[in-house]
Amino acid sequence: MAFSDKDFISTEKHELDYVLRKWSKRTTQENRDKLVEALDAFNADASLEPHLREQFYEYAERTGVLARLAAKEGEESATFAPASAKAAVPDTAPSAKKKFPWWWILIAIVVIVLAIILLRSCGGCSAASPAQSAAAVPAPSATAQPAAAAAAPAPKRLTLEALPQASLAIRFLPNSTTMLAAGEEAKLAALIAAFKAFDEGELAVVGHAAGIGYPAGEERVSEGRAKYIAKRLSDAGLASGIKVSAEWRGASNMLPGSGEAARAASRRVEILVK
Repeated sequence: MAFSDKDFISTEKHELDYVLRKWSKRTTQENRDKLVEALDAFNADASLEPHLREQFYEYAERTGVLARLAAKEGEESATFAPASAKAAVPDTAPSAKKKFPWWWILIAIVVIVLAIILLRSCGGCSAASPAQSAAAVPAPSATAQPAAAAAAPAPKRLTLEALPQASLAIRFLPNSTTMLAAGEEAKLAALIAAFKAFDEGELAVVGHAAGIGYPAGEERVSEGRAKYIAKRLSDAGLASGIKVSAEWRGASNMLPGSGEAARAASRRVEILVK
């Protein structure tokens, strides 16, 4: 997998200042020197390859680099503590509150204007007798029936069985919350296409991580994966009746097996239908 420059942290001044501001630290030379020293140690550790930006953020918190940097006056240092594991992605469906239809006002104005015109044009007309008025009104037909309104089709509700089963688990690359493993983008596209055939339903996007002995980082990665896939679904133009929420479990639900194959399979997001 090829990475771009933005996936890594350089030791240039503007890059170091960006990281310090991100963590609410002072952009002083002393803080830059400490950050460079930590980056050198991080890049020298072969077990942390490919030395990505997100890996360094976790490394900085785990090794205490973050705590050793001087913070801005009146501000606390940034941390990577994960949010609640049961937080949900904000509902992206349109608000149920409706505005008063403006066209009703326009129709009322038109009706009033027409009534005034008719009253003025009939000002010289002689009043018809009650008998004439009664004769002019046609008697209602005994067989007349109100036209039945066409029944609107019932909304089609989402079911788990109607979805491509092979797409219900989307795998990610190691330490990543936005990069999918090879072939997973096509599975996600097939899943979105299946969702578009339905009008309503509730989806839960559940993020997981491989266990590496760092629960805080595993929790954060599983949260990021769940929120990334939930946003991809919400941005795909699904029906407003389909609600999408995100949950994350850290490495608590690793798939059975051992070695890298089991870890690779556990770096996933599962799609559930409520």
